[in-house]
Amino acid sequence: MRAKILVVDDDPSLLLLLSDLLQLQGYEIETAGSGYLALTMLKTMIPDLLISDVVMPGLDGYGLVEQLRNHPRFAQMPILFVSALCSGTDRQAGLSQGANAYLCKPFEPEVLISTAEKLLSHMPRPKFRAISPQESLIVESY
Repeated sequence: MRAKILVVDDDPSLLLLLSDLLQLQGYEIETAGSGYLALTMLKTMIPDLLISDVVMPGLDGYGLVEQLRNHPRFAQMPILFVSALCSGTDRQAGLSQGANAYLCKPFEPEVLISTAEKLLSHMPRPKFRAISPQESLIVESY
């Protein structure tokens, strides 16, 4: 079974690059152009890994991860931040917010792939049913 990865970034060219790169490695890829769209998609899917930018308009990566870590269905899902914010403080903030790994843009494709593989191989991958309409994941406003 191929692992399913949800990639979230507001830059369409980076979404395409990440999608192509990961598909070449055999992963099933879904993409979302915003944190809010990712939350909507997560009502009907549970990926094996989430790769997200940090800085996005509306719901940023930190807000997205906070919501996922507070939801029992996604609390253990591995999360990789890929961001242009690259100071030690930025990395520490990302990890303390709940990401399992943090890569800086620009990144080497091999490093992204090996990080994704490491996260997928070391994290539990529970399978759950789709979230019912009564279960809330979405924040109050868009």
